Amino acid sequence: MSAEFQETAGEVVKRALSERSMKHLVFARDLDAASSTLSKWLNGTRVPPEKVQEQIDTLLDLDLSGTWGLSSSPSTVFVSAPGQGLRSKDRAEHRDQVLKVVTAIDKVVDTVHCPGSKILGPKDFGAPDVMTKQSMELLAESDALVYLQFAELAGPTGSLVELGIALGRKMRVTIFVQEGLDRPLLMNSFERVAARLSMLPNARNYSVQSPDEVVQWLQNGGRHLLGFKRPSTTELLS
Repeated sequence: MSAEFQETAGEVVKRALSERSMKHLVFARDLDAASSTLSKWLNGTRVPPEKVQEQIDTLLDLDLSGTWGLSSSPSTVFVSAPGQGLRSKDRAEHRDQVLKVVTAIDKVVDTVHCPGSKILGPKDFGAPDVMTKQSMELLAESDALVYLQFAELAGPTGSLVELGIALGRKMRVTIFVQEGLDRPLLMNSFERVAARLSMLPNARNYSVQSPDEVVQWLQNGGRHLLGFKRPSTTELLS
């Protein structure tokens, strides 16, 4: 088998757990680890201690000695989601939905920034120039942007400005919008247009049924869903 098709150590463990119909939460308990920590080990953003590596081999009858390693590229994700642009009655629920997805993203990448997650209304805002500067600095240090929207917009939102900046910078961009919501015309079939224009990144644009569907996709696809390369075992060992 060529190196580019070799599985990472984490992928081997995922497959072994699936074959045994063993839930990740149960396996994490067997390792005396948090489920979020196990997710980071399996997705290549953290390396398990040597003793844990030995435990994994013993519990799953594997021999992964020397194959664990960090993914070959950094993965810092900026999550952009409307807040103030939503109807006031939708903001709290939408924030909870966004945070559910942010938690899932955090399990498959190195770092997640979501500066708008604490904003529900005017009382949560600081000085506009300070807040904008802080958000732009976080966006500038990120490798990818994820846009999340699970409720209808009722007014202007800075999240669309952040999305535009990320596209202009040719960052990895993944868009998740709940089915049935109005979208800006330019967002419809955007990924097809972006794939044909060198001035734009190869953005991914999904209509989803719910935040739970996004979480499920992240659990199955990991960082690859967000545009990051899935490293091979050879890359992990280099």
